[in-house]
Amino acid sequence: MVASARLTAAPLNKRLFDQGIVGIFSKDEKYLLYLLGFLNTGLATTLLRKINPTANNSANYLKRLPIVLPEEPLLEECNTCVRKAIEEVRNLRHVAKHTLQELEVIYRRIWGAACAR
Repeated sequence: MVASARLTAAPLNKRLFDQGIVGIFSKDEKYLLYLLGFLNTGLATTLLRKINPTANNSANYLKRLPIVLPEEPLLEECNTCVRKAIEEVRNLRHVAKHTLQELEVIYRRIWGAACAR
């Protein structure tokens, strides 16, 4: 398999998927949008490449990604931004560059806070 340049994730509501797609299922639904947003950041791609520089997006590598769970205010900020990205995809067929940048900043703040502890 060939590795993609960047991780991407999308919700598959009311759709079937085959073995070629990795399913991510949150144990707590309140983190579903948070995980979706995280998997669309450059941070997630960087972490995956640290695990294996040639990795495809298989479940064996994705399940090894560390996850930092934010405090409630940051979780809501993430979820709001991810909802905005989903709406942009519905309306524009892509996520606006500034929205992706906003997501990246939020997740790097969460990770920076966790690393500072």
